[in-house]
Amino acid sequence: MSIYFDGPTIYGKIHYFKSTRCFNTEEIKRYNQYKITCSEIVSFDCLNFEMSEIDDPQVAIQPTEQIIACITRPSETPCTSLETKGFTFCGYDLVEEFSGISSITACDGSFASIPYDDLTEYGLIPTYELVTRTQQALLAEDPNDSHADCEICEIWRRII
Repeated sequence: MSIYFDGPTIYGKIHYFKSTRCFNTEEIKRYNQYKITCSEIVSFDCLNFEMSEIDDPQVAIQPTEQIIACITRPSETPCTSLETKGFTFCGYDLVEEFSGISSITACDGSFASIPYDDLTEYGLIPTYELVTRTQQALLAEDPNDSHADCEICEIWRRII
């Protein structure tokens, strides 16, 4: 099991991670078949970022770092209380539970049901309604692909 998903107690709660930032380089754009066009990717994907869980969301960070606030299996409305802590809502990610890989940003743009044209400026799905439809469509599209069986993660971030 991934270190990011430690069982039912994590669901619905805010967890904070100090991580590196991921700029959408030519290599990443090519990998994703040029379907993700944002300049910087914000994700819960453990492949794109070096991440470590932290307790204090106000920890000092360097300009090359960010604090990610993640809620796995969130409610239907974004957790706006994070705004008072200096976080910006980035959207929703779909992450395979066991590997921590994002179906949106780390599966080479191969899923037809990902709404790439509708992604936020951070490469995430903008609304809860759209992410739940996409989650269901992924599983229907390829039920045998482990990356299609994923959790919804609400993503917020704080940078300097």
